[in-house]
Amino acid sequence: MVKMPLKKSASYMWRKFKAKYSPSVVETRYGDVQSLSLDRAQQGMETVSSIRALINEILDQYGVGGGLRATYLAFATAILKHLYRQKGKAIEKIADGLTNYYVTAYRLDGEICQEIISALGITIQKHVDVYVAGSLVKVGEGEVTIGKPFKMQIDNTVIAEGTYPAEQKFNIFVNNTPIGEGER
Repeated sequence: MVKMPLKKSASYMWRKFKAKYSPSVVETRYGDVQSLSLDRAQQGMETVSSIRALINEILDQYGVGGGLRATYLAFATAILKHLYRQKGKAIEKIADGLTNYYVTAYRLDGEICQEIISALGITIQKHVDVYVAGSLVKVGEGEVTIGKPFKMQIDNTVIAEGTYPAEQKFNIFVNNTPIGEGER
């Protein structure tokens, strides 16, 4: 690895910044792309405005008011930012992670967050393994709503139920008979 003999000083960086971003250069660069930039900005603002209106309707249904509305809108905007770049499983994982973060850090209601995610067209699938006495009993894929009770069913048989992520334990059933508890 080759080391630079000179370190950049603040005055050097300032001189380079002034030379690189002289008014005539900046004016020319932005002038050339102004119409494209304005069109794209307008399209982005319309999208964000539509999403905000959609989220505000959901918040009105749940009676969310005050500063808490801004936190839910920030949650929706954070997901929207990733939705532009990610699809499929990637956006599901990002939305799930952001939901867990906002529910834990800001104490948002998981049900409202899940409805916002659904309104944005994202379905989060959770993969659940059920163990009895340390052995894997069944593996199921089902939709889990954050903070709400869930039941895992295979062939109309409930194999597990509980609340995700509020409860660390859940009941395990065989032929609709509770046989014990599991932990995630």
